Amino acid sequence: MNNAVRQSEPLPVWVVVADTTGRLAAPCQAVGITAHRALLVAATDDVDAFVAAVARFGVTVPSRRRGDLLPAGVVQAVFDPIVGTTRERPGRLLARCGDGRDGAVLVDGDLVVPWADLGDLTALAAEAARTAA
Repeated sequence: MNNAVRQSEPLPVWVVVADTTGRLAAPCQAVGITAHRALLVAATDDVDAFVAAVARFGVTVPSRRRGDLLPAGVVQAVFDPIVGTTRERPGRLLARCGDGRDGAVLVDGDLVVPWADLGDLTALAAEAARTAA
């Protein structure tokens, strides 16, 4: 594919659902995510780095079977508040509460959906690979 064309296309946003326990508990609670489940999201061309990064937080994603485009449990986001916010921070692993539509908290009289920035996707994926080795 022509690089000029590819650069103009928006990054895909990948999503998995995770329990907010273990390694996810502290960063989620720090920003006000109190739901039992969160969406882990990232805007990236590298779905494998995304899967490796979520593994760093104890989220297991089954391996792809032959012919599968995506690992089981990984979906591409299309809901604008998720896609828009995530694309503003490409290459970062982010968490937000609920199903992407709920989870707003009241801050100074305004409803705000808290997001946790869990770190650089590439660094998290590399760390997960080192830990697994």
